Amino acid sequence: MCREVLDGYLRDEVPGLTADALDALRRRSGGRTPEDDENASPPLDAVVADSLVDALETARICDPAVGSGAFLLGMMQEMTLLHRGLLLAKPGIALPPEERYEAISRIKRKIIVNNLHGVDLNPEAVEICRLRLWLSMVLDIEEPPHANEN
Repeated sequence: MCREVLDGYLRDEVPGLTADALDALRRRSGGRTPEDDENASPPLDAVVADSLVDALETARICDPAVGSGAFLLGMMQEMTLLHRGLLLAKPGIALPPEERYEAISRIKRKIIVNNLHGVDLNPEAVEICRLRLWLSMVLDIEEPPHANEN
């Protein structure tokens, strides 16, 4: 649901943006290069990429019954995927792994502060939502432990 809502908004706001381009950015955010992807769409035009960044930064998402924050957390994850895909798709930019987690944490913080809004009649629900968003952001501040470490 989050992906459908966000994609519809972005395609309305950014002339020339296609669903295939958004899917390619999401695949790119997972570390796949265009050479790895047999379904790769052409790279985003610089004007489209800049417009996409502007649309992502100006999007306002409001959940009028936030509950535990599942919708806002999902929107943050979708927006983060696209931001990360845009970051990794820039030519000549190769973030070292130790900086990648910090960059993603900064992106999440920016999304939480500027894009996500939620209200609920139950004040505890709002606090639970805030905690979930904060935990999601904090998990990316430092590189996670390596799988082979004991």
